[in-house]
Amino acid sequence: MWQARAFGAWQNATTVFYCFQFHSRTFATVSYRFIRKLIIVLLALPLLFEGLCWAFFRYPVEPVTQFSLNNEIPGFQKNVKIATDRHQVRYLDWTEGEKPAGAVRIFVIGGWATWGLLQNAEDTWWGRMHKGLKDAGLNVQTASRGFERTGILAMAAGVDSLVERLKPDILLVNTGFDDVIIHPLTYTYDKDLLSKLPSLPRDSSFKKTVFSVSQIVRFYRNYKLTGQSNQHQNQWGRSNYFNKYFEGKREEISRVQYNSVTRDEEHDPLPEFFDGLKAFAALADRHKAKLVLTGEAALQDSTISEELVSQLMAYVPLESPKNSTEVHVTRPNPGWVWREMRRYATASEKFATENGIPYFNLNDKVARKKENFFTDVMLTDAGAAEAASALLPFMTPIVKEKSGK
Repeated sequence: MWQARAFGAWQNATTVFYCFQFHSRTFATVSYRFIRKLIIVLLALPLLFEGLCWAFFRYPVEPVTQFSLNNEIPGFQKNVKIATDRHQVRYLDWTEGEKPAGAVRIFVIGGWATWGLLQNAEDTWWGRMHKGLKDAGLNVQTASRGFERTGILAMAAGVDSLVERLKPDILLVNTGFDDVIIHPLTYTYDKDLLSKLPSLPRDSSFKKTVFSVSQIVRFYRNYKLTGQSNQHQNQWGRSNYFNKYFEGKREEISRVQYNSVTRDEEHDPLPEFFDGLKAFAALADRHKAKLVLTGEAALQDSTISEELVSQLMAYVPLESPKNSTEVHVTRPNPGWVWREMRRYATASEKFATENGIPYFNLNDKVARKKENFFTDVMLTDAGAAEAASALLPFMTPIVKEKSGK
C-alpha cells in the first residue's frame, strides 16, 4: 500500500516539474520576444525622429528663440521682440552655415546701446546701419552682442569663441563709456588680466560633429533655450516691466550725490583699455576679419542742462565690492565723463592710425537731447537712426571693399 502511495506522489511531483519546466520555457520565450521588440522600438523611434526632422523640419545648430516686451516708454516702440541665441547674440538676415557668395558678415560688439534691450533689432543703431547698407545695394548679414557694464578687455575675452563660430568679415567694436565709469577709484592695472578673464566655452570637435549629424541633440539644445526664453517672457514680458525697472533705478541713483572724480596715473584704467584694443586687433587678425573701431555716443558733456541730468544713470564704484550687496558708489560729474571719453577716444584714434585700423567717433555726432538718449548711452529709436546716419558714409566704402564692389 505504501509503495502505491509513494509511486503516486512521485508521479504528481514529476508532472508538476515538467509543467513548471514547460511554463518557464514559454515565459522565457515571451520575455525574450518582448525585450527584443522593445529594443527595436527604442532604436527605431530616434531614427524615425531623425529622418522626419532631416526631411521636413531641421533644427539649427544654434537655435534662436524670442520673447516679447510690452512697455510704454517714450522714444521706443510699445511692442518689441527680442530674439537671441544661447549666447545673447542678435541677428539680422544671418544664414546658418557657410556664408552665401557675395555676402559680407558684420559682427558688432558694444555696450548697452548695442544690446538694445528696449528695441527691435531693426531699430537699434546697428540695425539701422544694416538697413542703410542694404539700401545701398550691399548684401550684408549682421550679428551683434551687447554687454552691460563691461570693459573692452572683458569683451574681447568674452567674444573670442563667438568670432571663431560666426567668422565675420568685419568686426565692428563700439566702446568707450563703460571703460570710463566701471572701474573703482581704487583700481590698479593688471597687465595679465586678459589671461585671467573668463571666455565663453568652445564646443569640442566631437561635440561639433555630433551636432552636425544629429537632430536629437539639436532639439534638446532648442528645448533648453526655449525654457530660458519662457523665463524671460514670464519676468521681462510683463506689461510695463521696464518702465518700473528704470524708474526704480533712477530713483536709486538719484539718492547718490555727485562728486568730483579724479584718477592718478597709478589708478588709471587707460592702459587696460589699450590692452583691449590690442586684444581685438589680435582677434581680428587671427580670424582674418577687418577690425573697425568706433567711439560710443554719450549724453554727457561739460554744459549739460538740468533737464538732461535727470536722464543720467552713470556711477563709479569707490572701491572693489566685497560682495554683490555691498557696493559704495559716487556719481561722476558729467563734464568729467565727457573729458574722459574724449581722452579714451584720442587714444583709440591714435592706436587705429598706427595700426591701419578704420576709426570713427560717434560721440558728439548724436544731438544731446532727450528725444535721442534714454540714459547716458542707451539710444532711443530716433537716436539710433541719427547714429546710423552719421556712421553710414564711413562704413559703406569699408563694406564695399569687402564685397569686392
